Order: sequence, then structure tokens, then C-alpha cells
Amino acid sequence: MLLEALSSLLLLHWIPTPHSMIPFLTLFALLVLIWLSTFLLQMPQHFRLEKNKNHQAIHHLILGNWVRTLLWSLRSLALIHLTWLSLCQ
Repeated sequence: MLLEALSSLLLLHWIPTPHSMIPFLTLFALLVLIWLSTFLLQMPQHFRLEKNKNHQAIHHLILGNWVRTLLWSLRSLALIHLTWLSLCQ
């Protein structure tokens, strides 16, 4: 995840025009949402499960994992799309 953050920041730094930054800002925003979901939603549930088995925590983890899966999938599709566009030019 650290490598993802570093590469996103580097891409934002190297983009030549503000208009072309929009897709990369979107990618960075998706990454921020993934991190927030991980640290604010997933980790507390893991800490609850360390103490004892908790079905509610398990349910929240499953739902949170679906959110993260969706965000990672959107980010991957956007990266594939940007890569395709850059190769077709």
C-alpha cells in the first residue's frame, strides 16, 4: 500500500497540465478511501476479534472487505483504462 501511495504522489507531481490531473486525482482519492476504510473500519473490527469471537465484528469485516474490493477494482479498471489510452496515442 505504501508503494501505491508513493506512485500516486509521483504521478500527480509529473502530470503536465491541470486538466490531465483529474484521472490521477481520482485514482489518488480512491486510494485514500481504501486507506480510510482499512484503518477506520477494518482494523477496529480486527482488534475486537482479537479479544473474543464476535459475530457482529465478523459481519462488519465481510462488508468492509466488499467495500475495499470494490474500491480496488475501480482503481484497477481506471489504471487499465489510463494505460490503454496512453498506449493508443
